[in-house]
Amino acid sequence: HISTAVSRPTRGGGTLVGWRITGMLQRKRRNKAPPNSPGGGWLSADVDIVVNELCSAGNRSQVQCMYCLDAVVFRPPVGWISMNAVNHDSLGETVQLAYELFRARTVIFLTVPLNNNMGPADVGGNWTALNDRIRSYTRNYRPHGPDSVQIVYFGDFAALTHDIALHNAAIMGYSEADAFRIQVEGPKGLKSFAATVCGEQPSFQQGSNKCKHNWVSLDGMHWCPQSVAGRLAMGISCLLQCATTKKGGAESLDKELDCSVPLDTNTIRYKSKHICQDRCNVEFFSLSSKSCFNNQLLDRKRDERR
Repeated sequence: HISTAVSRPTRGGGTLVGWRITGMLQRKRRNKAPPNSPGGGWLSADVDIVVNELCSAGNRSQVQCMYCLDAVVFRPPVGWISMNAVNHDSLGETVQLAYELFRARTVIFLTVPLNNNMGPADVGGNWTALNDRIRSYTRNYRPHGPDSVQIVYFGDFAALTHDIALHNAAIMGYSEADAFRIQVEGPKGLKSFAATVCGEQPSFQQGSNKCKHNWVSLDGMHWCPQSVAGRLAMGISCLLQCATTKKGGAESLDKELDCSVPLDTNTIRYKSKHICQDRCNVEFFSLSSKSCFNNQLLDRKRDERR
């Protein structure tokens, strides 16, 4: 449960920072109890560690270090906080502090994935509304002048886990309605959707509500890296590339892309950076048939069966 970790240099000479907090990034949580305590506390000392590593030329202060982090990727820690705690105000304060503390120019919010803090009523209810708030905030964000975060995107982790659950449910013989209705008992007595943790339908005989596990999620909270890590990394990388692409143009999601040409946000011309964002979400944060990446995987599996 270490709060802060810094890795440098990465391949290409960059720096990667991991910073764990149990709430939205807010001023009122400064110097409160850090993880693994609830409440979203974070320490100024942890910020100093990061800034000193990033701005290691001499003893420059945080103010003198003009561009410390190019981007901040933030996943709201729902489970530690309520779904309602993720709102326009808390998202806005997180963005403001990302600039004030680290001089970040881009912030990427990950939508909140399916997890075992949810029940059937939340799908289509609170969980859907929560992620719609994140999507809406990013689409409507405008910079507050040059001394602020310039770009805010979302990576649709929620949509990816939703699609994976539906796909797994179909394999087990469940309908779409049952995918987010049937739950089984997981670790610590927490209930999880069978569509996220089961490899086959639970029998529910003799009072049992457990099942044979799959490689998607062990407990309904933590997603297996074999299943999602590649897409998560590629999706974030794609969004980061969107943020650094300065070309304009007339590419649209409605226009079918040539899947024989690798997706490259430096060569595809966009009239809006949010179109670039949407392309990344379709390609990597979904199982959509519109995705060239998904179609290439299906073609490869067909070839393997022959």
